[in-house]
Amino acid sequence: MKYKAPANREEFQQRLKAVQRRHLKSRDTDMQRLSDALIAELIELIPSSVFNAVQAGDEGTFHFHGGIDEDRIAEMQGALLQCHLNLRPEVPITLNLSSVGGSICAGLALVSTIHHLQRQGRIVNCHIQGCALSMSTLIAEAADHRTMEPSAQIMLLKPALDNTGEHEQDRSAMQMVYEMMFEIFSERTGKATSYYAEKLSKANLYLTAQEALEEDLVDQILPAPTFSHRVERY
Repeated sequence: MKYKAPANREEFQQRLKAVQRRHLKSRDTDMQRLSDALIAELIELIPSSVFNAVQAGDEGTFHFHGGIDEDRIAEMQGALLQCHLNLRPEVPITLNLSSVGGSICAGLALVSTIHHLQRQGRIVNCHIQGCALSMSTLIAEAADHRTMEPSAQIMLLKPALDNTGEHEQDRSAMQMVYEMMFEIFSERTGKATSYYAEKLSKANLYLTAQEALEEDLVDQILPAPTFSHRVERY
């Protein structure tokens, strides 16, 4: 039978009582009282946190998979801030990321939260699992240490200034956003902002893990496990 850990102190006490009944055959009431007292004292020595289910976020690990929107980012911001308050100072927070992008404003809000934690002394790392496309690349670049799966990819977004309509004010606002994005890339890679303006002048830039490493957009590619078993052929 598979062992199932007790969910709370009461259940643990019941199990100890069952062990007591199996092994304490004596009818000596003094021995019975001593045994009961030992069980009660033992239960009190166990912190209640032992019975709490451990979530990944309790250890500083978070997963953000999917599109970027205000609701999902707000939830992630709250989770990160709560984790920061409860996590030991020396333990880094790791964000496992796989996103096709989405809202620029929402994404920048998460970047701001990451920077806030870093200003408080917290190390925040990011691991790209499936992809980091468009806005989500900026989230990855905000991290202290950026890692990537060998099969993952990154996409830098071409400025979509042609879609801003005839309003010059809208076009200028979007131009400022893209220039800010280029500055973030520039700060992490050491390349000039003009490098990204030229690279993205005609099309989106898709990069494999190796290409992203060569472009200094990630610090490390985490190797896939090596399978040593031999495949039988029939």
